[in-house]
Amino acid sequence: MTMTAKGVVKLIEECGELTQVLAKRLAWWGTDEPHWDGSDLKARMAEEMGDVMAGLIFVAGQFDISDAMMDRSAIKFETYCDWQEDLGNNAHGIDGLERPYDHLIGRSVRTSDLTIHPCGSYRTSGCPHEECQPADADFGAQGEVVATHLDANGTWWLDFDWGYSLIVTNSTKITAAE
Repeated sequence: MTMTAKGVVKLIEECGELTQVLAKRLAWWGTDEPHWDGSDLKARMAEEMGDVMAGLIFVAGQFDISDAMMDRSAIKFETYCDWQEDLGNNAHGIDGLERPYDHLIGRSVRTSDLTIHPCGSYRTSGCPHEECQPADADFGAQGEVVATHLDANGTWWLDFDWGYSLIVTNSTKITAAE
């Protein structure tokens, strides 16, 4: 193959091939069985990821941005690690569970993005009660999860050992308590 545009064209092609394999992996989620075409998707992922990585390294060198790329890569890697450590991350996503928070039962966790209000309600944003608006105070709850439940509105709640239940939303970060 003739190298054009300092390797950018080949890198784009390799990214497309990786996208195809990852899409097949998503369609085959939750199993390591061979794809319907008989191929090993994990092996294909490794191959295409390697091709993309080689292309990235080559193109970064062509544009003299290798150091900047590696610096950014380190920052983004930490972000991926943070996302992975969030016990509630993607609970409703493709790898989520029918009861997405049951894996927290019996675990000591810390939550974020919750608000306690003078009226006694716990919410992730401002309380509808006008008298509570100026008194909103952010806090993170910590304790052992004893149960989870889904209310009639489709909202998930964590029931803590200290007697309160708290709403969980997509913005609530849940981590293991230290």
